[in-house]
Formats: sequence, structure tokens, C-alpha cells
Amino acid sequence: LRKLNIEYVLTPHGGYSYKCLNRSRISHLKKQVYIFLFERKHINGSKKIHALNENEKKELVDFKINESKIITIPNGINKLNNITCKDINDSKNITFMGRLDMVHKGLDYLLEGFNLYVKKYNGTNHKLIIVGPDEKNHLKNLKKYVEDNNIQDYVVFKDRVRGKEKDLLLRKTDIFIHTSRWEGMPISLLEALSYGIPLIVSKETNIGDYIIKYNAGVVTELDKNSIAQAIESILDSDIK
Repeated sequence: LRKLNIEYVLTPHGGYSYKCLNRSRISHLKKQVYIFLFERKHINGSKKIHALNENEKKELVDFKINESKIITIPNGINKLNNITCKDINDSKNITFMGRLDMVHKGLDYLLEGFNLYVKKYNGTNHKLIIVGPDEKNHLKNLKKYVEDNNIQDYVVFKDRVRGKEKDLLLRKTDIFIHTSRWEGMPISLLEALSYGIPLIVSKETNIGDYIIKYNAGVVTELDKNSIAQAIESILDSDIK
């Protein structure tokens, strides 16, 4: 594009956050080399850098990008019509939807927190539904954790869903949960909000300020105790 003198905008989607860049020592070194040799050229040559929220804007400034070059425009989704009330019952579905990258999406924290919740009540009639395509063969590790902790009766794994199947799943979801270590602004969370579903999110999802402002759920720390408490608080609250 630069050779053709075509202006372009970069949208990192949280890719320049500290936690993303320092995922592991090897990953950190590889990314630093790549950024030095290639990425900085794309950044410097871009017309603007698109941040999805104010938190990401701060991360971009920390990444040594000039603030005047950054524009902040949140993600958006199409307006949803004909949302019906869910049936009232004692069994609740707690849903995660996204790539099954255990580290990025914090699925290790999620399972540890849900396991703690289940153990506290010596079982539960609620289900944790984890939906999405396998990433880096992490699904095997997630299933092993479930089996090792004997919570197979409470955790369901499903492959990626689209269209009507996705719509049906969200209509049957009572709590939508996302415990990522870093994010830009996940579309799945906006979709869940459009269905009127309360959220449990880590502050690293960059949507926590909105959740608090509009009383749309709970913002949790990335540890099993906080996540278990967040699940319990929504199930016992009037948010739902």
C-alpha cells in the first residue's frame, strides 16, 4: 500500500497491549524482533491507528505511538429485534463464546473459578457452556482439567456456532462470561448485551467501565476466587 501511495488505517485489536506482547519469554522476544524489523514500518506508514476504547488508546501511547495519530471508535453490531423473555427456571446457562485459546481468553481462570463455585455448593444444576473453535490444541487441556476435577456434569464444550444456532444459544444463555487476559473490544460481548444478557468480564476486556456504568453485570479480577464470587453474585442478584 505504501508503494502505491494508498493511505491505510491499522486496527491492532489489543495486539500491542503489554500482556499480549509479553505472553511468554519466547513469544516476547519473537514479537520484539518482528516489531523492530517489520511492524514499526507499518505503524509509521499508517494514516491513523484505530483504538477500540480509551484503555487501548492508553496502551498504544505506552507502545510509543503518538497520541495525535490515534482515533478511538468502538466496535458496533446490528440492532437486534424480537427479543423474548427467557423461561424462568432454576437451571442457568453460563456461556463463553470465542476462540479456545486458554491463555489469551483466560479459560484456565474461568474453569478454576467455575470449579470453585461447583465445589462450594457440592454440585449445581447450572451449566458452563464453552463455545468456539480449538486454538493451539488447547481444547485437550481444557477437557483434561474438567475431567481431573470431576466437573464433567457441569461443563459442555461446543464447536463454533453461527446464524440460527448462535441465535438460539444466546437466547438460552443466562450469563455471558469472558475472562480474557487482554482484548480490544470483543464483538461477542456486544452481541450478548444486545440480547439483554448480564455479563461477567475481566477488566482486561476493556468493556468493564460500561458494565459498571449501566449495571450490566460484574467486572472480575483474574483469579478463581473473584470469578467464583462473580458467578454467585449474579445468580443471587436482581441483575438477571
